[in-house]
Amino acid sequence: MNEYTSKGFDCPMTESEETFNTDAGAVKAILAPITADYASIGRASEGYKLINAVYKCPDKNKFVNILKNEYKLK
Repeated sequence: MNEYTSKGFDCPMTESEETFNTDAGAVKAILAPITADYASIGRASEGYKLINAVYKCPDKNKFVNILKNEYKLK
């Protein structure tokens, strides 16, 4: 994660642009299980705080909604 937070990463231009196999996708792949770990101990809000601090891309709300609704990380 430090690699991406220290040097930055490219975001998709729009919310609907695919992030698979991109730096933004890699960051989401790191943040999702961290958020799941926090949710497993009843502290999901801390995972979402981390997402808000690190992931500034236009598809952030879509990403969060997927975690909350499809993966039940509330």
